[in-house]
Amino acid sequence: MIPIIEFQERALTGPVMKGDEFDMEFSMKVRELVKKYEIKYNAEELVVDDETADKVFKAGVDLLAELGVYHMDTERVVQYTKEEVEEVARERRENPGKHTFGTGKDQITVEYRTGADTRPPTLYSGPWGVAKEDWFAPYVQSFVQEPTVEALGICTGVGKLQGRGVRAGTLSEMWAGFWEQAQIKEVLKKCDRPGMHLGLLATVSTPAGIMAMIRDGV
Repeated sequence: MIPIIEFQERALTGPVMKGDEFDMEFSMKVRELVKKYEIKYNAEELVVDDETADKVFKAGVDLLAELGVYHMDTERVVQYTKEEVEEVARERRENPGKHTFGTGKDQITVEYRTGADTRPPTLYSGPWGVAKEDWFAPYVQSFVQEPTVEALGICTGVGKLQGRGVRAGTLSEMWAGFWEQAQIKEVLKKCDRPGMHLGLLATVSTPAGIMAMIRDGV
């Protein structure tokens, strides 16, 4: 795997290019590779056959190796060799991703899946949008109490709390986040799912707010 600090170095020293120029080159290269590998789209085929999948993979390797990745902040192209791209792909194939979330009886393990995998998918779900304070908990409970929902992939947030507006990047964001977490914990306890994994929090969105939420009991 390419070290993250190496990615930073390439993002600072790679060829300078405007975003529009990169997008144009990207579009032209995709068309070129589609023709080179004779990739054809079949609207009737939900999962592509092995031959087509191999062609798409090879085209993707060429695309990344020949064009690179555009870094919008530095306006530079992060370049990779074909050998590096193939090595990363090989590492992921030989050591597929696997992560465990939640605790106790609510613990779940999310593993890399293949096209021929027979295991049922892990169902992440949850309430979304902006909720009002008085129906926040019932809204969350409607998902938590559903036995097929194994984890909350996203959770709604309140736009106002105790009559005060909530704004990202201010202390009110953390204040509302702590209140929401307390409400969610009560719902999990009520539904006898205390170890259920909680994913994205809607109200808490800035780096500072997220860091404030990462502590025991939250």
